Amino acid sequence: MKRRFSSPPSCHIIVPVYRDVEVTRRCLDTLSKSALPSGTVVTLIDDASPDPGMSQLLLEFSCLPDWTVHQHQTNLGFVVSANEGLALHPTRDVVLLNSDTEVPANWLQRLREAAYTADDIGTVTPFTNSGSLASYPAPSIENPLPRGFSVQELDQLFHEANPPAPIDIPVGVGFCLYIRRDCFDEVGIFDEGAFGKGYGEENDFCLRATSRKWRHVLAPDCFIFHRGHASFGDEKSARVQTAYELLIQRHPCYPKLLENHFRNDPLLECRLRVDALRILHMRQRSPAVHDDDSVATAISLCFQLNQISDRLVSVCWIAPGEAFRLWFSVPEHCERLQAAVHSLGLAPFPNIPTACTSRSGTPVHNLDRVSLLALVTEHGRPVQGTWYAISQHAKEIILRFARNGNVKPVLRLISPTLRARVGVWLKGR
Repeated sequence: MKRRFSSPPSCHIIVPVYRDVEVTRRCLDTLSKSALPSGTVVTLIDDASPDPGMSQLLLEFSCLPDWTVHQHQTNLGFVVSANEGLALHPTRDVVLLNSDTEVPANWLQRLREAAYTADDIGTVTPFTNSGSLASYPAPSIENPLPRGFSVQELDQLFHEANPPAPIDIPVGVGFCLYIRRDCFDEVGIFDEGAFGKGYGEENDFCLRATSRKWRHVLAPDCFIFHRGHASFGDEKSARVQTAYELLIQRHPCYPKLLENHFRNDPLLECRLRVDALRILHMRQRSPAVHDDDSVATAISLCFQLNQISDRLVSVCWIAPGEAFRLWFSVPEHCERLQAAVHSLGLAPFPNIPTACTSRSGTPVHNLDRVSLLALVTEHGRPVQGTWYAISQHAKEIILRFARNGNVKPVLRLISPTLRARVGVWLKGR
């Protein structure tokens, strides 16, 4: 039976710290300036950092009201540090925050609001650039922060583009994980014995919570920067593989949960709406003079129209690292195609279908922002459910993973039939 709160409990932010003084400084600096709600407490856990200057840095921030430091004499690992922090304030909700993150203003208020939109929400995760299924612009890869945008600016686009309605995800992501106290009390601590010094412990926690009917959601109106693997460094691949194998042993449903999530991609429209606003901002910022920044912006704002079939076309952002793509059936959606091209400031495509050019009888006007976001939402998925169209899109994604050397984890998540088809694609590269 889930508890109901007349008012949510206050929050305890736990930041385990190990390596990289300057990265940690940026994390704590943004955290201290992020307008935390009244009553929030922050615990910094120094896990016997070997970096000169780390102890002094943490001491500086411990002078802030409601900030404290706990110091280990030996390195005990992230999981032990997290459990230690979770025990310090046993009535508060908790946020586990990596020390290589940077947070925007009012981030905690939005995560907290999402956590209490339903009684059965156990954890909340924000969007990020590097955080598995929560990654942006492309999911499941380590994206750099989009060029020309600060963390605060990008977060503002997420806040403008997406309503504050949380979206279900199979597990939370550990770079920034909001955990409701009633969920934690029912599920229990992270498994220190099984997951050692870290990696996979939050997935195990979330899957145990799922078995007790708790849900995990993503807050689509919040973005937090994550540098990624500052503590694990070169150990990342081995830790990922070991954790994944252990998670499958404990939770045989886990691969299917991930497969269903990535097949349905419930976060797609959220990413596309932010893409659309980012394109508009880049167009507005582009300076009139032809300096290095304007040339770089022009190169990054390259788009392509693809004729997928006789009745299906797509418009895609072809700059490296971008995943924006819209789909239109022709001739039914010709006016919408032209409105999208015009409103996003794209150059006219020379290969636009004849059926569309012949139907253009009225001038095309820029859509207002609300109408543009609605159009992007409606046309973010193929409008013709043909295997050819969908397989070409999937092929492009698989080959991108292959070029980055990350295709093996993807292959483990898909069915044997699709795995065989992917093998054909890879041989034909």
